[in-house]
This record gives sequence, C-alpha cells and structure tokens, in this order.
Amino acid sequence: MRDWNAKHKESVSNTHALYYYLRGGKEKGLAHKLKKLYGLTPEEFETMWENQKGLCAICGKGLKRTKNGYAVDHVHGSDPVIVRGLLCGSCNMGLRLLESKDLKARAEAYLLT
Repeated sequence: MRDWNAKHKESVSNTHALYYYLRGGKEKGLAHKLKKLYGLTPEEFETMWENQKGLCAICGKGLKRTKNGYAVDHVHGSDPVIVRGLLCGSCNMGLRLLESKDLKARAEAYLLT
C-alpha cells in the first residue's frame, strides 16, 4: 500500500482533501490540499490572494474562489515546491505550453505559417 501511495501522491492528496472536505468543511480540505501539494499555509495563500488583489498574475483577469476558479502556479519538479503565484485557467494552460521547449517551438512555427 505504501508503494501505491508513493506512486500516486496526487490521487492520495485529493482523496485526503475530499475526506477533510466532507469531515471538516471546505476550509479544512483546502488547507490540507494547499499544504500537501504546494507547501502553502492558508495564511500564505491569503497573502498571495491579497497581494494579487484576486487577479491573475499574468493577464489581470479576476479569479474566483471556487475549485476551478484559479490555479496555483508552481515550478514543476522543484523540491521543495516553488510557488510563483495565482493564475486563471487560460494563463495556466498557456504557461504549460511555454514551459515545454518543444511545444513552444511548434507553436511559434505554427503562428508563422
């Protein structure tokens, strides 16, 4: 079981967040997920939200405090996790494409045609 948990950290984290959500309310579930996935405390998240005035760090679009209303942008593969800021879904997806050199080059070539 430990091996499965180690290989499926995100699934386990989401399961735990769901458990806390059901048992302790939304705030407790969110706090658990932020800590587990990004190493953020609720206070650190609130500070980020306030510093960005509830806006996407890239495009400035208003973010929503819902499950899919924002994305916590972080450096993938960093240990400990390096959090850069809060993004809207569109900017988060665009950033994912830019982080991949191959996809970035293919997108640039496409735009030049």
